[in-house]
Amino acid sequence: MLNYEENNKETEDSVVKEFRIKKKANWWLLNEIFLDNNNFEDKYYLKILCQHLNEFLKDIPVPVLTTFDRNHNRIYFSIGEDSHWLRVSNDISFFDYITQVKRWVSHYFPQYEVNVEEEIDLSEEEVLEKVQQGADLNELALLKKKVVVKEKGIITRIALSQDRFEFVKNGIKTIRMSGDIDNILPLSVFLKKLRVLKNENAKPEQIREFIFKNSEEIERIDDSTEKIIIDYHPKIMQNFFIIRFADLKDQQIKKNKSTGMYDWGRYSIKFESESSELDCIQYVKDR
Repeated sequence: MLNYEENNKETEDSVVKEFRIKKKANWWLLNEIFLDNNNFEDKYYLKILCQHLNEFLKDIPVPVLTTFDRNHNRIYFSIGEDSHWLRVSNDISFFDYITQVKRWVSHYFPQYEVNVEEEIDLSEEEVLEKVQQGADLNELALLKKKVVVKEKGIITRIALSQDRFEFVKNGIKTIRMSGDIDNILPLSVFLKKLRVLKNENAKPEQIREFIFKNSEEIERIDDSTEKIIIDYHPKIMQNFFIIRFADLKDQQIKKNKSTGMYDWGRYSIKFESESSELDCIQYVKDR
């Protein structure tokens, strides 16, 4: 896991300073006196939620300013001149609240989407067809074909003091180092140059080229086999389905007869009551 730490260098560039300023501006997230002095009834929920928010915000690749609207129990999130608010409710799990925040802030993460040419193996049908035409099977095993595929890349988390970041390409997570083993490029400088490219309306191909030329993969993260058990009470479970549906709508939800739980993507869902089960499954069917 990437851990954000403050950069203690005496000389700081503008990117590091901006992260520091936004972090100080979010002081209220960990201030119990401030959190106690509001109209939200469930103070415990609010404090734990703000702890999760603080941990999330200090690891992402863009500085975010937060403010709390005590009158309407909303948290406002600001990036530059853009802002977005989310209502605070203890009927929403911490996990799902952070998901809503990430869904908005991730639009501002360094990212690209391009078409790239790749070489892949022939399909079984193509091999069979060429064999029928008289081609040598051993030679076909080495034969490749070129295809154009869509590639999406995004920087999702950072560790400024370690000069490392989490990078996701077509769903595959890796840890990359800015620069390389022999010539480390400070991550703050790396992010600053990416921001300049974005401000200059650089093409997605330029963003992709910069990321791969100025960083090196050091580790691949495989979390595809991890199952997350969801066993919320009915109101929180209902909001889980509402919030997560956008991400899971293409995944089949089915009941596991051996466990009695529902499998939906990487989640194993255990309902507290039959009525909760019926309502949530019906919600998916109606969409």
